Amino acid sequence: MPPETIDNTCLEAYVAAYQKWLTTTPAGAAHALALLQLQAFRGADDKTYYLVDERGCVEDQPRPEDVWMLQGLVVSGRFIPPVGLRVSEKDRSECSSCGILTSCLKNVRDPHDDRLKSLCNYCISHSESPRIRDEGNLSICESCTVTSCGHHPARALRRVYASR
Repeated sequence: MPPETIDNTCLEAYVAAYQKWLTTTPAGAAHALALLQLQAFRGADDKTYYLVDERGCVEDQPRPEDVWMLQGLVVSGRFIPPVGLRVSEKDRSECSSCGILTSCLKNVRDPHDDRLKSLCNYCISHSESPRIRDEGNLSICESCTVTSCGHHPARALRRVYASR
């Protein structure tokens, strides 16, 4: 059926009814979540929730049963149901130079004694040897999500702000 032959009034009524069903019934909500491949989680009874404005001022305090969190997953541009992802912690080992436990170690050959060393990206990037330094990249530290790392740039900023 060509679109121009559809009665707009009928189409508007159908869309309005569908939207009402989606937003006001449990079956509609479940259907919308399935279409978007999302999972919904109700607010926890042992938590207090606050709605805040852009300045951080509290505007409202909703009840936990009125709070719903949606969880979705996008991997390489594809929507995937959250249950389709398994996560495990990376092994952490000690850096031969600074001693920090990290998962970003690289094995590099020390040009001074020709020994193989396991160095973190930070120590590689700050090495005295240009040959070793070329294997590192400070942008790796800047984009790293392990903010608990002693070499993470955000940690250095926290130290600066704490000293003020």
